Parts: sequence; structure tokens; C-alpha cells
Amino acid sequence: MIHDSIRWSAHVATDDPSASLPDALWALEAADPRPDSVIVIDNAPTGRDRPEGLWSNVRWLRNPRPQTHGRCHNQGVELALHASRDAGSVASETIALLMTPDVMIGTDTLTRLRKLFETDPHIAVVGPVVCRAHVTGSPDEERREFERSDIVDSAGVSLGWFGGAKPLGRGLTQADLSRARAPLGPSPSCFAIRLSALSVLSRRGPWFRETGSWEAAAIGLFRGIKTIGCSLVVAKDATVWRLASRDGVR
Repeated sequence: MIHDSIRWSAHVATDDPSASLPDALWALEAADPRPDSVIVIDNAPTGRDRPEGLWSNVRWLRNPRPQTHGRCHNQGVELALHASRDAGSVASETIALLMTPDVMIGTDTLTRLRKLFETDPHIAVVGPVVCRAHVTGSPDEERREFERSDIVDSAGVSLGWFGGAKPLGRGLTQADLSRARAPLGPSPSCFAIRLSALSVLSRRGPWFRETGSWEAAAIGLFRGIKTIGCSLVVAKDATVWRLASRDGVR
């Protein structure tokens, strides 16, 4: 079930916080509703610039040594689960939004994702359509300007020949998404998951595989969610934008 009150916990794992991460954080700050908490798992070697002074409501978790992003997101989920238990209200549920640092959500993304969660209590994972964006300018030292397109980067993933994640709908426009196949799950670059489903999957974790790529770790989670009888869907009316590799971190 979806409870009366929803808490959003946004998690971003980054290897270079001086690159596209500020763009992702500005987008989270502009969202309506804004996430109740934002956790940045900082995987960068010491010595790189960190922009944490720009945001007062972000919790920074710094790894002394680089970890896989599966490990980083296990750390973020563990923190979010502790926070949700401390909140202690049976009338609230926490949904975690897991993102790569090159993704910018829209102002209404969380509202649209929530609406799909509300349609069915068995839906455990909802992802948006990921479209492409690129930087058009930088009018000041803190923020960049972007062109957000309707060209799809991923409308979900299926399994490739060798078990890897294959993006669906890439290169189509959002209006043409009816031609895309039904996905195994949403794009690993941005998806929301009920923490209650993760607790059913494992009380203490790990929830993500801690070896290999983030895409492989996400696919492993999606398979696990299916084994507990839950569904994964893509909200085709919810959009986020992923920066081109020249502008962000891939």
C-alpha cells in the first residue's frame, strides 16, 4: 500500500563531484515536492573539488577508497532505512530515488512517479523515461544552462545477448515510445524503489551486487524484485534528462 505520507530519499553515487553532480543537485532542489533527504555517496579520490557548500540539506558520505556503485548504493539504502525507522510513523513510507550524477529530474518527476506507485501496491520500482540533454552555456560559476530534448536515451532496459543491460527506445522521440518493447525494468540511471520492498528482499542487505558495473547491479536487483512477486514499471509521462557524455559523467 501507499501510505498517507511519502518521504522521498534521493541517492546519488559519484566518482567526480566537481563534474555534473551540481546540476543533478540543483534539479533535485527545484523539484516539487523536494526530496525529504538527499544522500551523496562521494567515491572520489581526495584532492578533487567538492561542491558541498552550495547545499545545506545534503548528507555527504565519503568513501576513503573508491567503491563500486553497487556498494555505494547499498550504503545509501542502509542510511535511508535507518532514517525511516527513526521516523517511526506507520502512516509514512519512504521511497528512494537512485540516480547517476549525470541525470537531472524534472520539477514534476516525483509527483508523476508517485501516481504510478499509487495505482498498485505490488509495484515496487518505477522509473521515468530518460531523455537527452546537453549544456548550452554557463552564465555564472555555479549553474549551467541546458537544452532538454525529447530524444530518448532509455525507456527502460532489457537483457542483451550476454546478460547486460540493453537500453530500449534509444534514439526515438517520446511520442514514438509505443514502438519500444516492454522492459525488464527502468533505466539504471534513474529509478525509484519502495524501501519496504528492499526490506522484504533482505532485512540487512546487501541489496545490490558489490562487484561489476552499476548496470549489472541494478539488473540483479530488478530480478530479485520479481522473485518476491513485485512489479517494475516505467512511467512514460515522467521525464528526466541525462547529460551527453561530453557534458557529464558516464
